[in-house]
This record gives sequence, C-alpha cells and structure tokens, in this order.
Amino acid sequence: MPFPRKAFLILCASLLSGIVTPTYLSADDDSKSSEEADSPKMVKGTVILASTGKNAEHLIPEPKRPPIPEAPIIQEDPSIDSPSRSTVSAPLTRSERSVVTRIHNSALLEEAVPLAELPERPGLLLSFGDPFFGPGPIDDGFEIPTGAIWNPQFFIFGTYSTALQTFDSGTVKTTEWVNALDLYANLNLTPTERLLIGFAPLDKDGNFTGYQWEPESEGLDALNGNIEVLFFEGRLTSLFPGLLDSSANLNFDFSIGRQPILYQDGILIDDNIDSIGITRTNLFWLGSSSTTITTLWGWNEIDRGTGMNTDDPGANLLGLFTQWNYDDLQIQFDTTYVFAGHSENSDGVNISLGANTRFGGWLNTTTSLNQSIATDGENDQNGTGTLIFNQFSMQPSYTVDNVYLNAFLGIDDYTSAARGANSGGPLAQAGILFAATGLGTFGPALDASGQNMVGGALGYQHFIGDINQQIIGEIGGQTNLSGESESAFATGAEYVLGFWQHFVFTLGASVTFQEDLDTAYGLRSVLTYSY
Repeated sequence: MPFPRKAFLILCASLLSGIVTPTYLSADDDSKSSEEADSPKMVKGTVILASTGKNAEHLIPEPKRPPIPEAPIIQEDPSIDSPSRSTVSAPLTRSERSVVTRIHNSALLEEAVPLAELPERPGLLLSFGDPFFGPGPIDDGFEIPTGAIWNPQFFIFGTYSTALQTFDSGTVKTTEWVNALDLYANLNLTPTERLLIGFAPLDKDGNFTGYQWEPESEGLDALNGNIEVLFFEGRLTSLFPGLLDSSANLNFDFSIGRQPILYQDGILIDDNIDSIGITRTNLFWLGSSSTTITTLWGWNEIDRGTGMNTDDPGANLLGLFTQWNYDDLQIQFDTTYVFAGHSENSDGVNISLGANTRFGGWLNTTTSLNQSIATDGENDQNGTGTLIFNQFSMQPSYTVDNVYLNAFLGIDDYTSAARGANSGGPLAQAGILFAATGLGTFGPALDASGQNMVGGALGYQHFIGDINQQIIGEIGGQTNLSGESESAFATGAEYVLGFWQHFVFTLGASVTFQEDLDTAYGLRSVLTYSY
C-alpha cells in the first residue's frame, strides 16, 4: 500500500524536536510511493525503548544491510533517558552510525570493574583509632587550644631480620648468625603531625646479637634499650590555624628529635642525628616549578667516617639543603659545616651538587658532585677530597626490568659529613657489590669509601612472575689512582622472594679478585619479617 504521508510528517517533527531518535533495526519490507523517491523508505519495525526496556512498533528507515539479530535502542528523551546496554553481532559501518548508536557505544557500564585483583591488606600488629588507610567515616576528633583538630591514630610496626652468612675478605674470614629488630610506635595526630619512637634492641654501634663461629666461636650480645629514633614533625599552620589569616606566609614544616637524615642519596649524610630541621616548600625561585629549602642543626649522635664509622661525641652539624624542580630536571644543592666534638682538628665543610633527569624518554641519570674540606687538618673521620658519582639506568622494551651502570671518581680523601655505624661507605648506592648489608660484619665485595680511586658497576635487575621475585646480577671493579696495589674486580648476584605478605627471603653471593691479596668471597641468606 502507499506510504502514509501524515505519519511521515509526524515522524520528521519528532526527529527535529529531539523526542525520538531512530537507529537501524530489523524490519518488514514495504513499498515506496513514487512521490517519496528521494526520501528513505520507511518500514514498520520493532524497537526497544530505553526508558522502559519494552518493545514497540515504529516506522523506521529501511536498513541498507541485512537485518541485525539484536535490536538496538531508541532514545526517547535524552534529557531523562540513558541508553541501555545491548550487543550487536556485526558492527555498523561508519556511514550507518546514528547518534543513538554513538551514545550507546560510549555509555558507561553500570557494573563496577576493579582495576586489579588486590590481596587484602594485612593487619597491623597493634592499632587504635581510625583504620590504617581504611575506608569509611573518619572520627570527628577534638579541638586543642590552638584551634587545630586532632584525630589520634596509633599503630605499631617494624621489621625483624635473621641472617646466616660467611664472608672472607682475603685476610679475615667471618661466619656468623646475626639478628636485628627494628620496632616503631607511630602516633598520628593529623595528616601532617605525628610522633614516632623506634628501638633497635638487638644491635648497637654496628654490633649484633647472635652467634659467631669464625674467626672465634662465641656468642654475640648487643641487647640494649636505647632509643634509636624519637622525633615529632608537623606544619606550623596546621598546629596554629589562625596563622593562615596572617599576611606573612608561614607555611613552614619542621621536625625535632632523633631522626634519620639522608642527603645526596646518602653520599653527603646517612645517619640518625639528634637535630631540628625547618623546611619551606612551594617556593618558585629561579623559574622552578617548586623550590624546597631546609635548614638543619644537629647536636648529638653524629657518626663520622668512610666505612668504619664511629661516634664523634660533642660534634655539632649545621646544614642548608635546597631542591629545585623543573619540567624535566631536579637539582639539589647542599652544604654543611661540622664542628668537631672531643676529637681534635676535625672541623669540616661539605658541599654537594646533584641532578636527576631523563634523556630521550628512556635513559634515567643521576649525577652527584661532592667536595669535603678538612679545615683543621685530616684524620680518619674527616678528610679533604672530591667524589663524582654517576648513575645511568633504563628499562628494556617489553619488560619491567632494570639495566644500570654506575660509575665514580674519587680524588684524594673525600669524607661524608655524617655516616651511621651501619651505613657503610659513601658509595653504597653504586650497587650490591658496594652496599653495606646493615646486618652483622658482612662487608661489601668492593671498597665503598671512594677515596682516591675510580671504578663502577654494571648490573641487571630481572623481575620474575608477579614481580614478587627478583634476581640481580652485577659485575664491578675499581683501581687506586695513586698506583698502589688495590685494584679489584668482583661479580655478585642476589635473589629476593616475597611471600605470605609479611616475609622476604634474600640469598646473595659474591666473589672478588684482588690484586696482591687472596680471592675474597661472601655468601649470605636473610629472612625478613615485616609487621
């Protein structure tokens, strides 16, 4: 029968008003009148209304392709309706897509799709207050006289490590079982204020609790009740909210107490020091996107040395540390002055310049230039010298692995401003062959002092499975610039396995070929429990 002109005009009016927007659908064939030769043929078809989900009969353009088994959707009123999900066995061509089809294909799913299947977070050993990083409402807390709102949250955490290891330096062989326990209690008052106290009851001044078989059979006792860490940190305007109304910008962060201090990746300072530090962030000096300045005064627990680090009672340390961030460059400029304690003629100045950047989107680089100056003469804790250190790393394509090359040049007797008893030498960042284990008398395969020598390390870090396993292989060497017989070449490997959320097992080995000395070697296994 002829096409009804009245129905066609009604449909066109509906389309222009945005009330009904059709899409292609399975339909019955119908004839086309001669007066509508230039218009698309309209046929009866079945559509699905998005607002009700029910089928309805409606006139639609005749499809130019075979009927699609799945019925698409007609959006009745875009102001209140949203397209429902449906599947189409064969996608429409680009010329056949209607507005409804595009909306339908871009609609958000109603079901939540998790990013990953993550394991449940293990519980803390002991906690009070709001759950640690837990969901749900936050307690109201209480107001202190300064106007700040405190919401206390207390928890205990730490690490226990036990190691069975043997190390032969070429002159002395040591075989031992040693243990270390780091126990911390943390009291959060606000997101920016907290008090932290920590103990290391199984080790003290580089000595550890356990048993030694070589060079002599004896028990090792380093039990103590000393406080290793105790500091409070906060933000001035968080403690005193009324200062926010001041015309002066008083957004200063501060920390005071016995706290870990680390600068230039540990080359300049790596020690726990009784100190007070004041930091100013969010500055924009010299065109940087962010500038941070920290001033530090340390008055106690200052250890000094180049590997065999010892306490310098009565020493004081003054420091100024800056960090400058640019689009693709980070710069650190730091300087310190150490006033000697009871030791004589050991005042020292340290100046360090560091930079981190990325070249070509694939090569990561870190450069550190360090100078120490003994102002009153040199000794084992203080020397004059230069240490230049460079790190290069990249991620091989289609992997999450890491390839790195670290190189250094030490001129004369560079000495850090402060180094803890378990921190080893300034070159601890050069690789596993230079790093101090921080557990027992197991020494590095290569000399980490960096004094009057040149050398480096090349390594590959490979992650296995779900990255809960990794293996590192490394080769390295060094030679003395003065011509003395201190050249050495070493190779080493380390395997790390994390399991049961709390445990990490480490197995390491190294061999060192030394000029004019016997071959050195080391073998160690460590089990670490974190809680």
